[in-house]
Amino acid sequence: MPPNPSALPSSQPQSSQKVDAETADRRTILIVEDDAISAQAMRILLRRSGWLVEVAPTIADANAYLDRNTPHTIILDLMLPDGDGSLVLRRVRDQALKTRVTVTTATADAGWIDRVKALNPHAILRKPIELTELMNALSC
Repeated sequence: MPPNPSALPSSQPQSSQKVDAETADRRTILIVEDDAISAQAMRILLRRSGWLVEVAPTIADANAYLDRNTPHTIILDLMLPDGDGSLVLRRVRDQALKTRVTVTTATADAGWIDRVKALNPHAILRKPIELTELMNALSC
């Protein structure tokens, strides 16, 4: 569970240096979601729950963030404007980061889902996502 919101610093990253996975910011969630309304709804809910939240609408934005930061958790859409979101999950696994990745998807393509499962995400949530379902996935 995240710390008390009143004890949290600003949500803006304080340093451009990447931290070691062992010392990843245990309060930060990166939302990789191109749908602005979905991203905003998750952002509001998570901030109210005490998390620091960053949003990246593309794979390129997510990679730029990950070049400088190691979030505790990533909420990752699979279908992004610049490609397959599972590339971000693959990067996290290839770099052996301890970041938890919860995948969100609207696809019913079983082959695609099986390929994503092989990358060992923390959870896979089907869209539309119930916010309580998201919070339950984050608390596990």
